[in-house]
Amino acid sequence: MTDDAQGEPTAADRSSWWDREIFLDSDGGHCPSVIDVTGRARYLFFGPYLPLSPGRWRATVTLHLCPDAARCRLALQFGAEPDYDTVDLEFGVDGDHVVTVEHRRAEPGLGQVRLWLKKAAFHGEVRLSGAAVERIGDFEPAISD
Repeated sequence: MTDDAQGEPTAADRSSWWDREIFLDSDGGHCPSVIDVTGRARYLFFGPYLPLSPGRWRATVTLHLCPDAARCRLALQFGAEPDYDTVDLEFGVDGDHVVTVEHRRAEPGLGQVRLWLKKAAFHGEVRLSGAAVERIGDFEPAISD
């Protein structure tokens, strides 16, 4: 959303909370409170496909990993098709996690946060609280040498 009069981001475009209940699970249903990691490599949750205007964005995601899930190869991604930024979760660290991913957008897009199970897993659980998403600045093209 932008202010029509000046084309500047509105307050709603600068910061919001994306609660677990608006995310989707790997089957496209609503994200459950407990996500079973058992199975093939896949996105354990994704969405919610909310508008992101051009600019620099930060997602701060709060989740919990049981000891078995902490031994899985997991990565958190934030962005909009076709461009995402990725942060690998620290292997073997269970408990509460607060993970930050920053993303730059040159064009508007439908934003999502997704948790990628990079290899098949036998057992484990993840609990997503949600993500604080905020616009942290204007888009600045990368400087090439």
